[in-house]
Amino acid sequence: VSAYRTAEIRAQVSGIIQKKLYTEGVFVEANTPLFQIDPAPFSADVDAATAVLARAEAELLNAQIKYDRAKSLSAREITSAESFNNATAALAQAKASVAEAKAILARRKLELSYATIRSPISGVIGQSFMSEGGLASSSGTSPLAVIQQIDKVYVDVRQSAMSLEVLRDTAA
Repeated sequence: VSAYRTAEIRAQVSGIIQKKLYTEGVFVEANTPLFQIDPAPFSADVDAATAVLARAEAELLNAQIKYDRAKSLSAREITSAESFNNATAALAQAKASVAEAKAILARRKLELSYATIRSPISGVIGQSFMSEGGLASSSGTSPLAVIQQIDKVYVDVRQSAMSLEVLRDTAA
């Protein structure tokens, strides 16, 4: 008899496990928190990425003001085409910097969410292979725990080759 589905619980980020949030041998629902990795470094990364985004947005505002001024002066032929082109390029670079900072912030928030390791399926969770204070590694080869969905099961019935021949002859 085999479980319908089996999920090995692994860390997606590396860090020290602060808490084991379940009791071994109980049924857990999908998305139930199982382990809590220390979120402090990930929170700090989110804060740093937020600051980088704020700086990029301020630079974008400054580039937009310079672009608007250069556009106005260029329309009245008070400034050179090169100055307008430089302002246009600076504005494009500032927009790209904001987009990059937003992507980095999104990644840091995702890593912070991975500090809480959740159950991918509903099922019975077995023995914990890591306890509080252990270092969970995103590149680790052994699981933190295993969950088995046993509301449905596979049953493997083995028969001898002789029995198979008799069944084939009977069916024919």
